[in-house]
Parts: sequence; structure tokens; C-alpha cells
Amino acid sequence: MESDRGSARAEPAEIRVRDMRFELGAHVPSHFCPSHPEFSHAATAFMAALPQLEPYFIHNIREASSAIEDSLLKAQIALFVSQEARHAQQHRALNELLAPRYPELPRLEREIKARLDRSRAHHSLGFRMAYTAGYEAITYQLVGFMMHEKDTWLADADPNVFALLCWHGAEEVEHKSVAFDAFQAVHGGYAMRVLGLLAALVMTVKDIRRMVRHMLEVDGTWSDRACRRRLQRVRLAFARGLLPKLLGYLRPGYHPAHYPDPPVMIGWLARHAAGEDLRQMTASSLGNSAQHGVQR
Repeated sequence: MESDRGSARAEPAEIRVRDMRFELGAHVPSHFCPSHPEFSHAATAFMAALPQLEPYFIHNIREASSAIEDSLLKAQIALFVSQEARHAQQHRALNELLAPRYPELPRLEREIKARLDRSRAHHSLGFRMAYTAGYEAITYQLVGFMMHEKDTWLADADPNVFALLCWHGAEEVEHKSVAFDAFQAVHGGYAMRVLGLLAALVMTVKDIRRMVRHMLEVDGTWSDRACRRRLQRVRLAFARGLLPKLLGYLRPGYHPAHYPDPPVMIGWLARHAAGEDLRQMTASSLGNSAQHGVQR
């Protein structure tokens, strides 16, 4: 087995399980960012796969945990599982809200499930954990991008969906190292790590493109030149915000703990710990710095 033991584990962050529920009813608009419908659909499409992806990740990391002796990592995995299960539950509620409006979304979601079921049956634990760790790296960088650009893309976001994004993003920051550490424990190969990231990236882009096209077709704007120009701007923003940072994942000594967390997510964690009700939020109320936060 090719090993990358240069990626030593860092002191783990505290992980807390928060049972938060959001008001995701008929009042939530189809474009949760009204000023940027194409960005809104891209973010929605990313979230739409999560009710299938999260159980897949949970299955993989539970299997990995059974082969891991490190008691601290096993405890971190248990908390990771609890957080991810709650994420899937809330994103499923959002999918159920959108399904009558965009009737092909449930079929596309079922296709993702079928692909993941095949992976469970045919792929090795090493590959499945590499995919899980790679996807977690993508999600972590996506959180950083969206929080850094929130005043551009999310300024008028629905406060319920934005609060859901912030909760999920803050917990991704909190458990950002767990899947990577679990992969290192059960496999640790550099080539497999890179393969997992690339597979996760390719499939994520493919899933998002299909869902976004369907939603824009239902909106009646897919063929509009102005829509295509705006969509291209969204694609470039995601590429510029994500791809350069994901290159760090290719370094042999990479570890998630080496990277600074988005200050506004640190602030969110501190505000929740102080008892603040964060079930509705706006980009402006989230703040622009770690003014509510603590150093990690």
C-alpha cells in the first residue's frame, strides 16, 4: 500500500451535535437568492444531492471505524456521523419543497442514489473513503468561497435557506479533518487520495449541471442568452473560488487542519455556543469578520 504518512494528524477540533430545524415551507422561493437565480440553482443543486451523499459517507466511515483502533478518532467519527445525519434530514426537507416545482429533481436524486449503491457494492473501502474525504475537502472549500463571496451572491438570500447553509457550513468546518483522518487510518495512499478527490469533483459537477439545466428549463430561461451569460459568470466564480484552493489537496503533506477556517463560520459557532437563535440569518447579520468568534 502506497502511504502518505507525512499528513500527520493535528489536534482535533471540538465537534458538537446540534439538532437544528429550519422553516422550509411554501414561503421559500424557488430562487432562494432572487437577484442571482443561476447561482441560486447551482447552490440548490449542490444541496439536492446531500440526502443521498450523506448516508453514503456515513456508511463508509462507519465501516472504516470498525477497522480503526484510535479511540479519539473513533469518537470523532461518531460525532461526524451524527452531524451528517442531521444535515441529510434538513436537506431532504428542502428537496421535498422543491420537488413539485421542479419535477425531474426526484428522478435525478434517485440516479445519484443508484450510483452510490453500486459504489457501496463494488468499490473498495479505500476508494470509498478517498471519495468521502475528497468530497469533504470540496465542501469545506465551497463553504469558504460562499462565505467570502456572500455579500456578492447571497445578499438577498432567503433567511431560512441561508441559515441552513450557515449551520451546515459551520459544522463542515468543525469536522473538516475527520474523513481525511479516517482515510489515512484505513488506506493512506497518495494516489488513492487524489483519485477520490477527482472522482468526487467530476461527479459533483456532472450532477449540478444536470439539475441546473432542468431548473432553468422549468423556469423558461435556459435558452435565453442573458441567462447563459449569467450562468457562465457563476461557473467562473465557482472555478476561481474552488480550484486553486483544491490544488493544496494534491500536496503530499496536506492535512485539512493546516488551513485557516472562514472567520464568519468561527463566529457562527461562537454565537451558537452563546445561545443565540440562528435559525434565520442574512448575509449582513452574519457579519464580515470573527467579531463574534474565537481563535481555533
